Amino acid sequence: MHAEGDTMSVTCAGWTMTGRWLGQCRSCKAVIREDHEPSQAFTGRVAACTCGRLVKLQQVSGCVTERRCSSLCTNAKRSDCECSCGGENHGSSW
Repeated sequence: MHAEGDTMSVTCAGWTMTGRWLGQCRSCKAVIREDHEPSQAFTGRVAACTCGRLVKLQQVSGCVTERRCSSLCTNAKRSDCECSCGGENHGSSW
């Protein structure tokens, strides 16, 4: 998995689940973000979009790499992060 628009390959030693959950509404394309304690065990999350539709959220998983964290990470709409933040900044602009 790579940041959106990024084709550079990276090496990852291991993935860590974060407390951030992201999802994008299929209808209006709005991005929904929820932040929880990483220790909270959720098997799945669903949130209501402002348009009224339900959106399935995915837990952000991060892998610390040498790739510099950038707007590809903070503006991400998907749940996998492969950069220097290891998922901490992933989707934070939403």
